[in-house]
Amino acid sequence: MASIVVLNGSPSNPSTTERLLTEVAHRMRGHGHLTSLINVRDLPAAALVTADLGDPGIVAGIAEVVAADALVVASPVYKASYSGLLKTFVDLLPPNCLAGTPVLPFVTGGSVGHVLALDQGLKPLLAALGATTIARGRFVESGHIGPAGLSEPTAAKVAGTVDDFALDIAVRSRTRLAAVAV
Repeated sequence: MASIVVLNGSPSNPSTTERLLTEVAHRMRGHGHLTSLINVRDLPAAALVTADLGDPGIVAGIAEVVAADALVVASPVYKASYSGLLKTFVDLLPPNCLAGTPVLPFVTGGSVGHVLALDQGLKPLLAALGATTIARGRFVESGHIGPAGLSEPTAAKVAGTVDDFALDIAVRSRTRLAAVAV
């Protein structure tokens, strides 16, 4: 069982990105993993903007990300990239803090015209933090995320993405356990 931090970079409340992450976290728990959600918008705004690394809320958020066995990161697309809110938090994370941590990225956007934000925006940001195992991830159109959840075809695609990631985490855990046993 892995501890997975689900990081929501959406400034909106309610948020289609958060609805997506709710589904993702539920599916990960179905695989036996523990999940915790960090809504970056709920962290102290002044401390985020001024990079106050002494603020207890910021310290707790950073510690949770650094201690995670795996990370799921999602952001809506703004101006062809991830949200500034997500970037503000990520800038506070220690260098190479994601080394050895599997990461599953998602972006949400109004049209498929934003699909490149995943591969040309979010994934390079995660790699800059040392992430060497970045899963395929998925772009999800906001129109396919309703108050009751994901549309049927989108739900199936997201489920497949999450299942693949959960399998990767399980294989890594078994490999680590086998290495420790030897």
